[in-house]
Amino acid sequence: MSYQKVGAGQGVEWFKGAIQLVKANPVVFLVNALICLIIMMVLAFIPFLGGLAIALLMPVLSAGMVWAFREQAEGRAAQIEQLFQGFKEPGRIGPLLILGLPGIVAGVIVVVLTFIILGGAIMGAGMSGNNTAAAAASMGGGVGLIILISLAVYLAAAMVVVFAIPRIMFDNIEPFAALKESLGASIANILPLIVFALIMFAIYLVSMILIFIPILGWLALFVIGLGMMALSHGALYLMYRDVFGGKRVASTEFVFPDQDGKPRTHNSRVVPLPDESGETRYVLSYTRDVTERRAADANRLELERKLQETQRLESVGLLAGGIAHDFNNILTDRKSVV
Repeated sequence: MSYQKVGAGQGVEWFKGAIQLVKANPVVFLVNALICLIIMMVLAFIPFLGGLAIALLMPVLSAGMVWAFREQAEGRAAQIEQLFQGFKEPGRIGPLLILGLPGIVAGVIVVVLTFIILGGAIMGAGMSGNNTAAAAASMGGGVGLIILISLAVYLAAAMVVVFAIPRIMFDNIEPFAALKESLGASIANILPLIVFALIMFAIYLVSMILIFIPILGWLALFVIGLGMMALSHGALYLMYRDVFGGKRVASTEFVFPDQDGKPRTHNSRVVPLPDESGETRYVLSYTRDVTERRAADANRLELERKLQETQRLESVGLLAGGIAHDFNNILTDRKSVV
C-alpha cells in the first residue's frame, strides 16, 4: 500500500491550500479552466462521439492542470501551455486516455438502468388505472431511484479515477494499477474528501443567488465556475501530495559551471520510494539541467514587462489625445462665439 490515511480536517486544508495556489497565479489557472470549458463545449456539439471524446480527453487535460499546480507549488511559475502536458510527457497519453473508460462505463450503466427503471415505473403507472395518486407515486419513485443510482455510479467512477490522474502523470505507473490504487486511497480518505466536497457544494449553492442578477450576475457566476474548476484541480494536487507522500519531496536549484566554465542552472530533487507497507526505505535523487528553461522564463517575463509598459504608454497616449481633442473643441467653440 503506497497511500496513507489523513484526517477529516485535511479536507479544509486542501481547500485553503488550493485558494493560495490559485491566488499566486490566477490568470494562468483561470485561463486553463476556460480552455477546458471551451473544448468541452465544442465537443458537446458533436453527437455521440463528442461525449466519448470529452470522457477520454478530460483526464488528460486534468493531468495538465494538476501538473501546472505542482509547478506553482514547488516555486516554478505555472504556464498556460502546461494544460497540454499530458500530451507532451513520454508514455502518459495512452494511460491517461484509459482513465476515461470508467466514466464511459458509468454513463452506459446509468442509461441502461434508466430505461429499465422508467419502463417499470411506466408499466406500474399504467396498471394503476385511474388511480392518479398511485401513478404519480410510481413515476416519482422511479425518478428518485434513478437519481440515487446515478449518484452512486458516478461517485464510484470518480473515486476510481481521482488519484489515478496524478499517479500516472507524476509517477508513471500502470493505468489499471493506478485505478485500483485510487479506489483504495479514496475509500481510506473518504472523510476528508466528503469535507472538501461539501465546502465546494456550499460555494455552489451560495453562488446560485447570482442568477437573479441580470447579465453581471451570470458573468460573475461564470467566473466563479472557472474558479471552482481551478480550485478542484489545485486541491487534487494537494490531495495527491498528502495521501501519497509527495509532501516529502525536496527540490532545490543551484548553479554549477560546465566543462567550458560556463555557469549552468540545475534542478535537483529527492523523492521518497515507499515499500508495500508505506514506509520509506529508499530515496531517488536526480538532477536536471534547466538553464535553457530558466532563460526562457526570464525572457518571457521581460517580454511581459515590456508589453505592460507599452500598454501603459498607449493608454497615456490615448488619454493625452482625448484631452487634446476636448481642448480643441473648447477652443473651436470659443472661436465661433467670437
